[in-house]
Amino acid sequence: MSKVVIGAISAAALSLYGCGGGSDDKTTASPAPKESIAELATSSNLTVLVTALKAADLASTFANASAGPFTVFAPTDEAFGELGDIVTCLVEPANKDILAKLLEFHVHSGEVVSSALTNDEKVTTLLESEDLTVSVDGTSVTINPGNASVVAADNMASNGVVHVVDSVLVPIDFDLGDCAPPAPTPTPPAPSQTIAELADASGLKTLVAALTAADLASTFADAKSGPFTVFAPTDDAFSALNTPELNLVECLVKPANKDVLTSVLEFHVHSGAVLSTELTNGMDVSTLLKGEDLTVTIDGDSVMINPGNATVVMADAGATNGVVHVIDHVLVPASFAVPDNCNSKAVLV
Repeated sequence: MSKVVIGAISAAALSLYGCGGGSDDKTTASPAPKESIAELATSSNLTVLVTALKAADLASTFANASAGPFTVFAPTDEAFGELGDIVTCLVEPANKDILAKLLEFHVHSGEVVSSALTNDEKVTTLLESEDLTVSVDGTSVTINPGNASVVAADNMASNGVVHVVDSVLVPIDFDLGDCAPPAPTPTPPAPSQTIAELADASGLKTLVAALTAADLASTFADAKSGPFTVFAPTDDAFSALNTPELNLVECLVKPANKDVLTSVLEFHVHSGAVLSTELTNGMDVSTLLKGEDLTVTIDGDSVMINPGNATVVMADAGATNGVVHVIDHVLVPASFAVPDNCNSKAVLV
């Protein structure tokens, strides 16, 4: 839990009351404290704590000289500040009960000065079944949970004692209700596979075979190459190129058609890593095939890559050398022509 900001309280000198000795005894007792805990917090500029006590309807309790005595571990304004918007939320009337419980966790019923605190001591609080633990290391006193250091001890009040701490104390598993900050978005693990490895692991068998036939597999298997953005057709997308008269994919992977196949594959690759969130409607995306660009069309949640009206069916598959967007259609450049050595002059639609 983040530490909270509260202004430091000036430590009041703690003196033992002297006992009269004789005519030469000059010892005099310190005057009894006149300020209540609430008044002491106000005069010590613990402004956030004072505001919180009022919002929780607890200010009158600690302003009553007849109440207590209490021991209050009082966070500084800086300590509360570390909580940010949580404090703003807690002081709203709807969250009064939650705020009261949090403040009660800072209060012990009874007066305990710092010299009476011992290492590993459990200190009960006004919050039922929730104790604090004291850690003493030399002159350093820490209150847990929260690792709150006592920065000004033994500020005596008419109804107890205040120890100023540099962090807000929060019980373990404390329910902040609607004031709880949103859970942090987990950081995805860093990619461990190259584009070639990712394609293979994703079952894009035809694409892998085509990259191999075009002598491009080593480029996309090199973690130091790129980065690239690959619009990767599924196996079904490649199969859709075939007709009863012509198995075009089988023809394209023949060694004699390596250059044609290379141009088709290069038309699926952009030099640079572009995530789906960076794509915009009407955006032109350059490819490794010189002079041939792709156009992005966005309609609601649907992202299409033209020409070919290929829809992105899986976006942002991260690789060590770029990113892969899986599409459901093979992209065909305007310059494409079916090689003469294929059995048919079938036209791609």
